[in-house]
Amino acid sequence: MRFNAFRFLHASDLHLDAPFEGLSNIPEALTERLIDAPYQAATLLFERALADEVEFVLLSGDILNASRSGPRGPLFLAEQFRKLDEAGIRVYWATGRNEHLEDWSASIHLPESTVLFTNPQVQAIVHRRAEDGASLACIEAVARQPGHQLRTSDFQPNRAGLFTIAMLHGMAGSSAFAGRGVHYWALGGSHQPRTLFEEPTEVAYWPGSPQSRRFSEPGPHGSAVVTVSEQGETRIFPFLTDQVRHICARVELDTESATPDVKKILVQRMQELREEHHEINTLLVEWTIVAHPEQIIQFQREGQEQAWLTSLREQFGEGERLAWSASLQFEPAGTLPPQWREDDTLRGDFLAMMHAVETGEVALSLDAEDFPLDQNDTDEIQQMLGGFTSQEIMELNLEIALRGVDLLSGQEGVEAKS
Repeated sequence: MRFNAFRFLHASDLHLDAPFEGLSNIPEALTERLIDAPYQAATLLFERALADEVEFVLLSGDILNASRSGPRGPLFLAEQFRKLDEAGIRVYWATGRNEHLEDWSASIHLPESTVLFTNPQVQAIVHRRAEDGASLACIEAVARQPGHQLRTSDFQPNRAGLFTIAMLHGMAGSSAFAGRGVHYWALGGSHQPRTLFEEPTEVAYWPGSPQSRRFSEPGPHGSAVVTVSEQGETRIFPFLTDQVRHICARVELDTESATPDVKKILVQRMQELREEHHEINTLLVEWTIVAHPEQIIQFQREGQEQAWLTSLREQFGEGERLAWSASLQFEPAGTLPPQWREDDTLRGDFLAMMHAVETGEVALSLDAEDFPLDQNDTDEIQQMLGGFTSQEIMELNLEIALRGVDLLSGQEGVEAKS
């Protein structure tokens, strides 16, 4: 089967209304960048659509919650859609869970070329090329609304044999999408770019958010231009739009060194990060220092975390190319020395108890009678604890042990590791 070749732009999860998370005490210059970053990222993707002269733009949900953005968000989108309309580029927007167009001001009007899918039932529209009216693709889309279950079985290949695009905002495994005759699944809901599967004539793709907002969404972000050949083969061309990039930096110290020059190591690593991400003027860095437990206790006792953060912020937190150190935490490499459990001290008793819990010799459980909480609170805590993986529980136990050792070791400190 032969198709008319064309290209389109696929974006999702712009979240123009969403603030950055996990930051505090940031300088004014950085605050201004964070406010503007989502809009600058969105501007780049719309400019890319114009530059590449795409046939249409697909927006797979969670673009804007107008009740949170105020008038700036709707006015921005209306202006961008107007520019696309003047260039003959249509916009197809399948709304997400929190996009209520009734919150828009009645004075803001979108071009007629903007097609909104606000129904939780699948709707289909055939896109025709403006120049000659040739049918290029059948776009099937559904809005994401609370209380309505999304069913991929509701999407069907076009009966006339057109290239079929299914657009929705949601997450599922490959078995839910593959083998249904849909050529391209234009998905939203993942803030990280992700290809679920990619065959020559069958693709499922999340472009991710054009601008990340938190450290759980590290690395580059953008959108994608998609080309369709006459044979129906689909190729995805991601491009970057993010203005602020989250970096989770890990620094592993030499556990054999009693006095590593951590400040020097951090400065060198920050310089490397700026070089690695040279296309970005603003980096947000979350530091994790991996060290021997004894080193960590000593660092914490000396208050080194804050001292290192302050130094990094002073050196790299200003200027056009700004790299802001948001936080610094320790991660133990290895375990606490076993002989510490054998000491006839409060510290030894505490570590022996922790070891008994870790090995299962002693089981800890929440009993409503032991806490001044109602049953709902207790059930919620139990549910929360049940969500931890075994690795996370092990790391949490070690963190508790480290804090306990620091408190119970007295003012003389912990001996350096020999």
